[in-house]
Amino acid sequence: MKTWWHQRSLRFRLTTAYAAISAAALCCLGSICVWLLQVRLKGQLDEDLREDYDSIEVGLKVDAAGRFDWSAVPPPGIEGQHEEREGPRFQIFSLNGAPLFSNGQSIAFGPGTPVHPYITRYFSVSIPGTGPIRVYEKTIRIGGQDYIVRVIESAILRPVGELAEVLAVGLPLTILLASIGGYFVAGRILAPVAQMAALARRITADSLSQRLPVRNPHDEIGTLATIFNQTLTRLEQSFDALRRFAADASHELRTPVAALRAIGEAALQTHTDDPLRLAETMGQMLEESRRLTNLIDALLVLARADSGRLPMSLEPINPIALASEARELVGVLAEEKQQEISVKTPNLPIPNVMADRELLRLALLNLLDNAIRYSPAGTLITMAVDFEGSAIAIDVIDRGPGIPAKHQEKIFERFYRVDQARSRATGGAGIGLAVARSVVELQHGSLRMTSQEGEGSRFQIRLPAARQG
Repeated sequence: MKTWWHQRSLRFRLTTAYAAISAAALCCLGSICVWLLQVRLKGQLDEDLREDYDSIEVGLKVDAAGRFDWSAVPPPGIEGQHEEREGPRFQIFSLNGAPLFSNGQSIAFGPGTPVHPYITRYFSVSIPGTGPIRVYEKTIRIGGQDYIVRVIESAILRPVGELAEVLAVGLPLTILLASIGGYFVAGRILAPVAQMAALARRITADSLSQRLPVRNPHDEIGTLATIFNQTLTRLEQSFDALRRFAADASHELRTPVAALRAIGEAALQTHTDDPLRLAETMGQMLEESRRLTNLIDALLVLARADSGRLPMSLEPINPIALASEARELVGVLAEEKQQEISVKTPNLPIPNVMADRELLRLALLNLLDNAIRYSPAGTLITMAVDFEGSAIAIDVIDRGPGIPAKHQEKIFERFYRVDQARSRATGGAGIGLAVARSVVELQHGSLRMTSQEGEGSRFQIRLPAARQG
């Protein structure tokens, strides 16, 4: 049953639920109305019975022979307060239940309705040939003798039955009409969902620029359409970035591969008999292979970082020692341009940084390589290690040309170069800063850049300090 229900359309389920709730509410309301009407009519009957008893008590006499005489005298204080109706109908019994007097046709009460001396009560009973009646029973004293008086009213509850009949016919019709109306309204409300589904089916990777219509941004369907459009925007941006990444990666990979092929073919054609030239050619091929390997490694790091599968082990690391190690690793590149790399530390002890040693060293090497490439020969590159609050800051400061403001927001994008005219040899692949930011952010840190054109750039890595003790 549950599977069948979930296989039905949302419109059908909404209409069915609406009809069930409406039916339950209307049935409850109808039952309450019938009950209230019945209680009200029974209360009115009981009030009439009490008034009849009062008039009986005033007008009832008994003579010395024990014969009863009753004259219809209204009780004091109620003349004219009620509409005229037939006189009361009553019977008198002895305390042991023997019938003594009736002012009309006597009603034969069965053994199931014995008298109860000295107890005042109301009860309802159905008499064959008479129908349902309402009885008020009370002990009365007349001429020094106690008797039982039963005042009788026909239990006319016809309005209750009529109301029940009206509800029995009207409720199903009302529920049917409400269901039809609910089905129509549900269709109107869910129509935008069907349109959204039809449009979503037509959206492909080549048409992510399409957006769903948002008729009312304030209701749930409008909110759903807005969120779906936002998702499409993110997908479009991701696909665009993926296309750019694939195109840039293909271009960057094609260049060293083409260079390797060209150098090898040229060596085979012209340098087969010259060992020195062959050795020089092999050196060029090895250099291109190194660049190709570095690029592939960087792409692999980015791919693993994006997928969350980059191996990482956070541990306390001495930031000063790691900065000095990174300086030594790129020292040869700096010496080729007569550059100097210094490590600046504060006078106070610095706590360890919580990071992955290999990934943090990779980030520092990429920042230092970027500083060496873009700084003029003979300049100073500074690595500053400091402790700020609960974070360790490692700055790489160069004296290069700086980065224009229009490029600063895009400097960490993959394959982005400030100067597109730079060669690969001097400008790199434009991926080092992207790798540095990715691995730093994986370690719960941040990489920020400040630069002023003509005055150099500062790249700052901030990572959480390791807890002491």
